[in-house]
Amino acid sequence: MVPVDYISDSIIHLSMRRDVVGGTYTLLHPQTTNLSQLTRCMAELSIPPLPKVEVSEWSGRCAVYPDTATIAAVIGSQQSTQIRWTEDLSQTIAGLTQEGLPCPPIDADLMRRCIAWRLRKASASVKRKTQVS
Repeated sequence: MVPVDYISDSIIHLSMRRDVVGGTYTLLHPQTTNLSQLTRCMAELSIPPLPKVEVSEWSGRCAVYPDTATIAAVIGSQQSTQIRWTEDLSQTIAGLTQEGLPCPPIDADLMRRCIAWRLRKASASVKRKTQVS
């Protein structure tokens, strides 16, 4: 979960530096989070609770739909509920912190803003589909 404005600012700042040419900069959040944190924030926003299911069942449900099949393929059915990235983020973090762009922490405020944005986006999509019909 990384805010898009942070990603875009990072790309702009890194692309303007001559010393980063040829380097690899992975733009992932260095902090991990889990689904229970996300569902707590959703509940705070009065979003109906999601049923709890085992990871294998969830992955199986994702595999059925084209929009989520890739998630199922990446996560698999035996993974833990917390995904850990294996990429080395030290070069990216150091380069962006040097530019004055530390990655914002994943906290309740960031989660609420991301969820609220997603709800607005989904609502706008439903309105467009309704107008077309």
